[in-house]
Amino acid sequence: MGKRGKFISVPKNDGSRFVCAAWATHHRIEKEIADHVFLGREGNEEKDHAVALSRYDWDADVLSEPKTDFPLEDGTPLRIAVHPGGDGAIISFVESCSLFEWEEWDDDDIRSSKGRFELELKLIPAIRQLGGLENVGPQSCLTFSCDGSFLATGGEDGYVRVFEWPTMDSVLDIPNAHKSIKDMDISLDSAFLSTTSDNSPCRIWDISTGLGLLMTLPYEEGENFGFCRFSRDGMKPFLFLSVTTKEQDGLVSVWDLATWRRLGAKKFLDEPITSMAISHHGKRLAIGSQTGDISIIEVKKMEVHQRIRFAHLQSINYLEFSPNDKAILSLATDCSSRVSAVDLSHEWKEWQLYLVLALMVLVSMFLFYLLYEFGDSFWQFPMGKDQPHRPPREALGYDDLVDYKTDL
Repeated sequence: MGKRGKFISVPKNDGSRFVCAAWATHHRIEKEIADHVFLGREGNEEKDHAVALSRYDWDADVLSEPKTDFPLEDGTPLRIAVHPGGDGAIISFVESCSLFEWEEWDDDDIRSSKGRFELELKLIPAIRQLGGLENVGPQSCLTFSCDGSFLATGGEDGYVRVFEWPTMDSVLDIPNAHKSIKDMDISLDSAFLSTTSDNSPCRIWDISTGLGLLMTLPYEEGENFGFCRFSRDGMKPFLFLSVTTKEQDGLVSVWDLATWRRLGAKKFLDEPITSMAISHHGKRLAIGSQTGDISIIEVKKMEVHQRIRFAHLQSINYLEFSPNDKAILSLATDCSSRVSAVDLSHEWKEWQLYLVLALMVLVSMFLFYLLYEFGDSFWQFPMGKDQPHRPPREALGYDDLVDYKTDL
């Protein structure tokens, strides 16, 4: 199949278009084989709004045309956030947000082929309502914390809300946090929330204590922060921010969470960054461009690991790594969706690690054999009467000892 076969474009002749996307996760599907993708579809003339389900073929590197649609009665889906533990999905609509859950199945219904999960997932509206997200207006951002214990939302009106999950107890409720919310992310330890806007600086919120605004990151004149992602590798915590200045585009700045000081910035594109994502293991950062390119950055070196040219024909407005971090989902302003394989050729594979361990064991055994055969060690020390420099019997006073057996 040619390169263009990796795309899912706008359905023909029905006026619908894909406006949001997300990887689907379920607690009964291993992350290594998770291959379902949700595509939010805007229908034609206030009808046919749906969430389409597509599947990614890991071997062929192709995203299939959607075969299953879940009709939506609340209008156009604007954003989709899937719980990292598989506890359903939240969809933002023009007026409210709604929770959707997975339809349960029996183990007998599960089919497998070559280690793949063959049962199609099914979304159904949840019975319980999201009380804190009713009649809140359109939300431009929906995100769960890494452990799924918090849900954060950012409205087009600049309203920031943070809830505990699944109780939906309010942690933060901040009206006018910005004029509008462009992007947000929760730190790995679920302690901080970062938010950005087109017309205000990046702000850091304390969600571990619920105290609210922690600080506003300093910025220089003419500098704008766009997208934000916290580090995920569990080492020293950082915050990555896309930056645009009067002179330069395509910058990524790095901030130290211990001091909240800027460590530096590096230019990766000659055009503005239009989207950002970070892998679950924290090794890679992905950025999208206006011309449809995807750049995957190796975080440890802050160098481009892979560049996918013309992943789309227009600006990329959404990026998300797959649950196993081996592929990346992208959505563009032309409503095309694509999944692209991440280049893993430079990574150690599992069989390579086992081979290295086996070689280390063999080398250790060989060195032990050399020491045993040729080394001057206690294994070769003479025993009994053959020991060298054994003192004479007289020196030990044996002649003065009484031989009791003889006397008896």
